[in-house]
Amino acid sequence: MELLTKEEGLQYLQDALGIPISEVPNFSEKSVSAETKLSFLETLLRAFLAREPFQSIYLMSDEIINRRRPTWDEIKRDILSGRGGLCYSVNAFMYALLASLELNAGMTFCTFNTGANCPDNHLLVLLHDLVAPGSLHLVDVGLGYFVPHALSLDFTNESQEYTDSFMTYKLCKESESVIYFMKKVPVDTPPPASSDRDVEPPKVLQEILHTSEGNKQNDARSQTIQTADTDPTNNENQTQKVVLNGAHNNKIIQHFTWLKLYFFNPLISHKKLEPFFPCFDYCFTDFTKLSTHTSPRAMFWPNGKFVCLVNSRLIQEKEEGKLTKTNIIETVVKVNPLVSRQNNSHPTKVAENKAPRTHSDDSKNTLNETPEEIPSADTKNEHGNHSEDQNKHNIPEFEPLVQAYEKYFPTLPTQMVRAALRNWTVTGTICPVPQHLA
Repeated sequence: MELLTKEEGLQYLQDALGIPISEVPNFSEKSVSAETKLSFLETLLRAFLAREPFQSIYLMSDEIINRRRPTWDEIKRDILSGRGGLCYSVNAFMYALLASLELNAGMTFCTFNTGANCPDNHLLVLLHDLVAPGSLHLVDVGLGYFVPHALSLDFTNESQEYTDSFMTYKLCKESESVIYFMKKVPVDTPPPASSDRDVEPPKVLQEILHTSEGNKQNDARSQTIQTADTDPTNNENQTQKVVLNGAHNNKIIQHFTWLKLYFFNPLISHKKLEPFFPCFDYCFTDFTKLSTHTSPRAMFWPNGKFVCLVNSRLIQEKEEGKLTKTNIIETVVKVNPLVSRQNNSHPTKVAENKAPRTHSDDSKNTLNETPEEIPSADTKNEHGNHSEDQNKHNIPEFEPLVQAYEKYFPTLPTQMVRAALRNWTVTGTICPVPQHLA
């Protein structure tokens, strides 16, 4: 059974993304040029990434023991409401949307380099025969980066370089069954912790990207080597200024390397979600496997510019490729030592998808509910209550952050935002966040 009908797909394009139905190509017509197809897909992807937030609020609004993989009906409801979701949700919906437009779409497994032993923790969309019989393209709107193109996979060793928003990236082919998504970063960027698959990329990665004439004005105040205090993913600003005898050297050299974000098998292509259920049941129920279990965040790209709330910060791309970070509240840094006991009884237990969560049930996760019982630190069998005073002590003043969500992401229900922030105080941020969000 199709996940989206053609009528539903066209309605979403028109009502949600603002793309008139009259501008949608008939992809089944051989007369439609490759340029027309690729141009339309870029328009679609840009509009989608500007509307649908990549967000962990829905996942984190449930207590850890109750978290589970969302059903298709929940995914469809959330996307149609402009509430986005994690990679599984937004890429599954994108697959259904493209398939409804009669494109030959499929889905494949992907392993994101998180440092946790969690293979197949990302879902990708593949487009077959888009520009010619046998051609293959990648679509990924669930990466948490701005990738507004259908990326051609028809290359020998590596693709062209792309630069969108604050990221420069490319694809590298190790073999017919392994392709890497690579991101350009400064050479001193810490690599992710070793993952379950630590395979070196096929090419020499380090390169000197840019040499430009520096500022030759004297600055008697500086006698040391200075490094720009900017976001490490910002290629333009990650420079090293060498200062000698009060005068800037006339060369500013930027050193970059390529970091693998994920790898996938382009030979696998499914047209149903069921093959992905086991691996995503694991991802959605084991809170140690994804940073989105313990890091509240939401991000999107209005007008192609990055806007993000992550943990206690607001991150904005006010100038192209340059990120500005503002602390809204004091961050949650302490990890509740009892959280492991709360979940160790079945850390990989799969929550049953019997009753889809409705928004009428969201009130169960608000900050105003009675403090939950968690296992006592003194015994395996008895339960201890956190007193109201203890919970107040652990919860910082969230109201400025809640107001920021209401301003930038008004489609996310405030009661779910509050619930996610409350659950954040139980765990703290356990897994490291991506470098550009730190």
